[in-house]
Amino acid sequence: MRGFSIASYVHFIKGELKDRRLVAELLELERLAPSYSSRESLITDCFQLLAGQSWTQLVAWGQEWYERAGRSLLIREAVERLTEHRRRGDTIVFVSGSWLPCLLPVARDLGAEHVYCCEVEVANGLLTGETLTIMVADAKAEAVRSFAARHEVDLSTCYGYGDDVTDTAMLSLLGHPVAVNPTAALAEAAHTNGWELLPA
Repeated sequence: MRGFSIASYVHFIKGELKDRRLVAELLELERLAPSYSSRESLITDCFQLLAGQSWTQLVAWGQEWYERAGRSLLIREAVERLTEHRRRGDTIVFVSGSWLPCLLPVARDLGAEHVYCCEVEVANGLLTGETLTIMVADAKAEAVRSFAARHEVDLSTCYGYGDDVTDTAMLSLLGHPVAVNPTAALAEAAHTNGWELLPA
């Protein structure tokens, strides 16, 4: 996807939320987002603000977000690649820094059978504000290694797609790494390592 799916999702649900104080806090987070030194901190702060929200409702809003906004963020060339993988009978696994409310509708649409992503704590159906897993950088690489070990997958035969330099550790594990609409840092890493580049 182009951009940061969680940010797009939060922007979308502001129109659905009834708590004006929470909307104001999310607007402030949106304003400050470019100044964050790490995506991990931004994700953690975002999930803390959503404490007390119904998980079922957040997932339902995710479907609405995808239909109204999220699908338009998909990179056509990447979708075409996934369509070809499905045609060949390949297993599609999402390893993403996003979270399930965003990823479930995308996975259903694009045929992903497994999803590894940021995990949040839910108690009595409500978000607690605690982040259990942040799926970026080395965490993505570890998820790929674990999946390969459990399913007896030879990573040298696998394709991987990433768009940010934090995907480098994951892409380095795979036989066919592809940088999709990459940031400048990932494009440089792809050039250095001889990886395929897939512009948007």
